Amino acid sequence: PVATVALTIAVPDQTGAARMLVNYATALRKRDHEVVVIHGPPPRDADGRPQSVLGELRAAAVATRPVDRLRRPVPPVAERQVARAAADAQVIVGFNQRDRATAARAGARLGIPAVLAVGNQHNFWGPGPVPTLKRWFYRRAATRGVALSVCTSAEVERELLDMGLPPDRCVVVRNGIELAPPATTADRARARRGLGIGDDERLFVNVGRLDVQKGQDLLVEAWAEAEADRRGGRLLLIGGTSEGAQAAASQAYRDRLVERIAHLDLDASIELLGWRDDVADLLAAADVYIHPARWEGWPLAVLEAMAAARPAIMSDCAGAPDGHDPTRHGPVLPTGDHRALVGAIDHY
Repeated sequence: PVATVALTIAVPDQTGAARMLVNYATALRKRDHEVVVIHGPPPRDADGRPQSVLGELRAAAVATRPVDRLRRPVPPVAERQVARAAADAQVIVGFNQRDRATAARAGARLGIPAVLAVGNQHNFWGPGPVPTLKRWFYRRAATRGVALSVCTSAEVERELLDMGLPPDRCVVVRNGIELAPPATTADRARARRGLGIGDDERLFVNVGRLDVQKGQDLLVEAWAEAEADRRGGRLLLIGGTSEGAQAAASQAYRDRLVERIAHLDLDASIELLGWRDDVADLLAAADVYIHPARWEGWPLAVLEAMAAARPAIMSDCAGAPDGHDPTRHGPVLPTGDHRALVGAIDHY
C-alpha cells in the first residue's frame, strides 16, 4: 500500500534545509506517496510577503498543515499538535534541528517510525544551562525513538554516533542539486551589466543566511587584509537573516557586519544584497565563490558554485565533495584559518 509521509519543518523558509525538504517531498510524490508537510509560521519580507517554499510544495500536490507551536516547540504541547497533524501518516520525518525531537516524540505517540533528516552539524544556543539542556533533550530523542537518521555528510554522522545513536540507524545521503545548462558568455555579460560589474573587476560571491555559522565575519576580516579590494575586486554577500528563535541574534550579527565593513572602509567593495532568487545569474557573473563556514552539513551553495564552473574557496568543516580536485574546483581550507583565507583570495 502507498504510505503517507509526514515531514516537519519549523521554519519553511528558502534556505538549504527547506530546499532539500522540497526535493524529498516531490520525489516521494513522484513515487505516488501521499505527502504532508507540517510547518511553523513562514517568514515574511519587509513588505509582509511570505518568503517560503510552501507555494512550491502546494504546486507539487503536497499538503501543508501549519502548526504554530513548531516555531518554539516546547514539549509536550508541540508533539501533541504535530501528532494530530500527522494522524494519517505511516512515517514522520523531522527536517530542522528545532523540530526533529518533536517529530520523534510525535512518532512515538502515533506508534509510527520517526526519521531524522540531519542536514547540518549541531549547535545548541541559549543562555547559561540552556544549551546543555537542549543537547540532552535532543540526544535523548535522537537515540531512543528514531528508526533512522539520514545524514548529509560523514561529519554529521560522526556527531550522531558520538551522541550514542547505533551505527545501523545512521546512513549518509549527501545533498544534491538539479544541474542547469551552463551559463553562456552572453549570460555572464548580461549578469555583470545588471550588477554594474565592469569587465576589469574581479567578482567574489558568498551565498548563505547571515549567521555566525556561515562565517561572513571571517570573510570580511580576510577581505580587509587581502589585495583583492585594492586591485578593484568586489565581494557580494547574498542572504538575509534567520527567522524564528535566532532572529534577534541573526539581525545583531548582520548589524555588526555592516558596522565592521564601514569601520574598515570597505563599503565600496563589499555589498550585502539580502535574499535573492537569481543566484544562478549571480554565479554566472562571479569569478570566484567563497564559503568560509564554521560548521555545515553539506552546503548546497558550494555545489551550485561548482555546477556553475566557478572555483570555490571553502572551509573543511564538512569535508570535500567526492572527486574534488583543488586545482580545478578550488581550495579546501582549515576552518577558521585567517591566513589561509587571505592567501586563497589573493590567489584569485
